[in-house]
Amino acid sequence: MEAVGNTSFMVILKPSNLITGYMVPVRSYIKRREQYITLLVGDRSWRVKLIHYRNNTAYFTNFLDFARENDLKEGDACFFQLINMGDDMVFRATFCKQTLLSSRVLKGQ
Repeated sequence: MEAVGNTSFMVILKPSNLITGYMVPVRSYIKRREQYITLLVGDRSWRVKLIHYRNNTAYFTNFLDFARENDLKEGDACFFQLINMGDDMVFRATFCKQTLLSSRVLKGQ
């Protein structure tokens, strides 16, 4: 699947994201107050509930299973790219582990 326009965002995980859930920036492509979306990593998928707030942020309510099953930790970078819009919204997720980010910074890359 190809990406849909300029519809991606990246975030660095904070401790609270791994305890209560995940607040994400969203754009105008999120139309409903609440909807389920699919997150893809390789050939695996997770359905998460997205609650959209007026300030252009949204909350993934059941993000914890996704984070746990992908061994996400504080400081890891997560990149989400919208690949399907509409009623069945799908984001492809990729990660850069904090340890890899730290080693690149130390090496000056």
